[in-house]
Amino acid sequence: MWAGKYPHQGLLLAGFGTTVVELDRHDYDDGLHHMAPVSVSGLPGLDKPIHLLGVCAQNSSGGNRRKDKPGPLRQALRRYRRFLRSAPAVVAGDFNNHVRWDKPGWPINHANAVRDMAHLGLVSAYHVARGVAAGNEPEPTYFQHRRMSAGFHIDYVFMPADWTNRAFTLTVGRYQDWIEPGLSDHVPLVLEITTPP
Repeated sequence: MWAGKYPHQGLLLAGFGTTVVELDRHDYDDGLHHMAPVSVSGLPGLDKPIHLLGVCAQNSSGGNRRKDKPGPLRQALRRYRRFLRSAPAVVAGDFNNHVRWDKPGWPINHANAVRDMAHLGLVSAYHVARGVAAGNEPEPTYFQHRRMSAGFHIDYVFMPADWTNRAFTLTVGRYQDWIEPGLSDHVPLVLEITTPP
């Protein structure tokens, strides 16, 4: 399913095999561009759907002045709170943010979004898998102007805290496989739950 104002720029959420991805039209707010609440069903080993909030946070677009607004991700977490609490939930995508850019008192600070997700019972799969704190990520996910020297960790997968008791792996794509061939300026994060929740 596609979310966005333009056919050439937006957020794509896709299922493969038996997986079905459906927009939750009851909750969907098209004013939150590139944020999509979807129900994901047909996952192997699960008899009930999970809820996914797909994120492409364009923090500096749409007249957002960083000092006085919480930014699109925090707005979406508030708007979709009921949706995220009504089933096991995942929040994933390009958050376009990092704690190193946080400024005192700014609502858009990444630490605020992490705290909001903790209140929803969600943790970062990357940080759990790697055993590192926010701000200490050794693997970039985005390379500005596709330069290896300008890498930042701004893509995240937040999952239910109780999934950390299950067997899972978190893989970060390689620069050589994604950036060098010109496929993207981001590398993927792949979360694989090897024991179904």
